[in-house]
Amino acid sequence: MKNRLRSIKSKLNGANFGIFLIEIKSSGKPIVYKMLFNKSIQTEVSKIIENEIDKYVNIIEELDNDIPEYNPDQEQTIFKINVKNIEIFKEILPFLTEEKRPIILSKKDLNERMKIRAWVVKVEFKEDNSTKQIFFLQKFVKSQFLQVGKMFFIPISGDEFRLLEGNILGMGNTFNVILIDDFFISKSLKTFEYIFNFMEYYKKESRVFLKILKNSQVFSIDKGGLDVLEEKINGSKRFAYKIYSAKVNAYYRDIDINKLKALSRQIPIGVMINQNKIIINENTNMSDLLKVLNDDYEQSLITDNKYISHKKKKL
Repeated sequence: MKNRLRSIKSKLNGANFGIFLIEIKSSGKPIVYKMLFNKSIQTEVSKIIENEIDKYVNIIEELDNDIPEYNPDQEQTIFKINVKNIEIFKEILPFLTEEKRPIILSKKDLNERMKIRAWVVKVEFKEDNSTKQIFFLQKFVKSQFLQVGKMFFIPISGDEFRLLEGNILGMGNTFNVILIDDFFISKSLKTFEYIFNFMEYYKKESRVFLKILKNSQVFSIDKGGLDVLEEKINGSKRFAYKIYSAKVNAYYRDIDINKLKALSRQIPIGVMINQNKIIINENTNMSDLLKVLNDDYEQSLITDNKYISHKKKKL
């Protein structure tokens, strides 16, 4: 990844830049604004992006190029998460790539009622005879918007000042989230979760998944089991995220009860099966249930050894 970032840095001079703002309404609907800008802004933004790439490279080098997976229970120095896990971004991305037309940011759009979550800088460049894009995201804070209600003066030359008119937008020099090759990489857990309202989102979706389990032909879940799962979702970000991951990956749809029974005769899997259904009640070991839901039982194609694997990539 560090070599990939260095390669991108070397292409910044000939790259095209786009600047966007992401607003997320109270309803959860995202709105994407595109900001028109001049050459001087592009020059300054390019310098910031160049410095940020160096920071990411330095952190990744300290970790021997091994970027850990997103862990909602830890404030990690850096982490990665597959873009497919951020459902709301599926609505945002077409506007950033401009497959769909974003709203051109105008003076009349700027007001304190806007619920802006993030700045996004798009860097577009040529690589291997094709066009590539990388996105840098920055948390938008209220201090970056100044609604001019008083007279403000700025120096223009020598000792002369002029009146500042209209509202003002500011951008910081730190981008704590980047999107590259289908992965978000972030230097700040809180910033990442804030931009996408992610923690609240995956807790909500994990509760939706409980309803799916309740109606499934593979599982039998009673009120006691539902209450325990709800309690764990409310009490543990990591547990809620693992339930959400089970919903996104949908391995549960392919569970073969006969294979699971056979596995249970070889190793303790921690879940009970009765009448060809996985039983979920107040006595169920929910950590073991997560392993089943996330298909964490693996067998090597080389040695036939069996493993519990929380990280996997389909062949």
